[in-house]
Amino acid sequence: MSKPSSKKVEKVIEELTYEEALAELEEIVSALEGEQNRLEEAIKLFERGQALAGRCGVLLEAAGSARIAATRWT
Repeated sequence: MSKPSSKKVEKVIEELTYEEALAELEEIVSALEGEQNRLEEAIKLFERGQALAGRCGVLLEAAGSARIAATRWT
């Protein structure tokens, strides 16, 4: 996996699909686990990871609600 970089243009989290958010979260976890980051960079990665995890949760909840609503009408 490629290392998340501060040079990389970050997409707005609210616009990411579940798959995009999860892929970026996996990159961040790998970067935090396997590399020596400066404290400032590690904090930024951690905060972005927290926001991405939240986005994944929101999207999973929405998918679950949509599935429940669909099963009520079938």
